[in-house]
Order: sequence, then structure tokens, then C-alpha cells
Amino acid sequence: MAAASPEPMILRVVQPDQARKFKLSSRPASVDALINILKEQLDIDLDFDLLYEDPDFDGKLTSLNDIEELPQKAVVHISLSQDSSSSSLLSDVSSPECLSRWPTGPFPVPTFDFDVEVELRDGNAEYEKNHTPLKVTRDLKHDILEKLASTIYGFKAYPSDEDIAMAAEALVAKHPCLKEAGSETGWNGWKCNLKFKMGNYRIKMRRAGCQEVLHRRV
Repeated sequence: MAAASPEPMILRVVQPDQARKFKLSSRPASVDALINILKEQLDIDLDFDLLYEDPDFDGKLTSLNDIEELPQKAVVHISLSQDSSSSSLLSDVSSPECLSRWPTGPFPVPTFDFDVEVELRDGNAEYEKNHTPLKVTRDLKHDILEKLASTIYGFKAYPSDEDIAMAAEALVAKHPCLKEAGSETGWNGWKCNLKFKMGNYRIKMRRAGCQEVLHRRV
């Protein structure tokens, strides 16, 4: 009797700023194997854990510790590890390609493209009157994060967790309409998004031949 063929898996993978559908020909051998597949497919340059929507608990998020726990059709969420910033050992190393030293005062939030600045200006005015946060579209979030990542990279290719928090805090301080309702700080989500963006930005620079990240790949 012929052995049964491997059953494919269908996953919806949720990141802080997007969600994507993946079809796997078979179940990965382990959770680590699945993480490695997602790192490669999503170009993620950070360590992360996986949570899944557990059907036994009405879809509540549960840490994925055993690959056999994952249904054949599942929604998994990427959760950054506490030490996910690859700069933990590298952030204080001098960088020959950086344009300037990391600022000692508040992070200098850059000027965004004209249409982004107009949207933020109007959003800030509305927030000042009614404390209504801006509804951030996917395109707007992308433009903001891309510009912030470029600015951070001008100081450090591998910013520390504290550096990224500093940039996220400064962003919301300058543009209060971006403050996150229900967040203890108002900018934790931006910090998480920015971590992912920095990882992707380093990959882009590495592919462009940037020596700073070619020599420090971790």
C-alpha cells in the first residue's frame, strides 16, 4: 500500500504592517524550520517567535511550541523576540558608512514627502481639536516607516532597541495624530513596525552592496 502523500498547509502570516497567505507543500519538521521558511520568504532580518490563533480557545493567540499543534489551515502571528534587535552586540561599534553620530537629544524626525506632510498636518489639527487619531492607511504607514528607516540608517545600520524606541517616541511627539489609542506609551506599535522595517531596509542595502551590512550579517 502506497504511503499517503504529505498534506499541504495553508497559512495566513500576520506581521505588524501586513498579512500574507502562504501555501506549504507539507508540514515543516519543527517550529524552528517554519520560522526559517518565513524568514526567507518574508526577508526578515530579525529573530521572532510565532503565535497562532488556537481553535480550541475561540481563536485566542497561543505560543507555538510544537509544530503538531498547528492546524493544516491556520493564522500565525509574528512576535518579535526580546533580543530581536540584531544590534544588541553591534550597535556601539563604530560605523564607517554612517553620516553622523546618533543624536544625544530627541530623535530628529525627518520631513516626509509633500502629500504625507499634508496628511499629517491635517491629522494633527484634527487631533488637537477632537483628540481623534489619524486613520493610518497601509500606504501612509509604508511611506512613514521607509523615511524613518532611511534616517535611522544614516546614523546606525544596527540601532538598539532603545534607539528605535527613541525614534518612535519622537515621531508621535511631533505628530500626535499618530498616537495609538489604548497603548500605554502611544508608540509601541510604531516601535514594533520600525524594527521590522529596519530589518527589511538592511536587506535592501545588503543587496545593493552596502559594506556596512555585508560585513555584519548575523
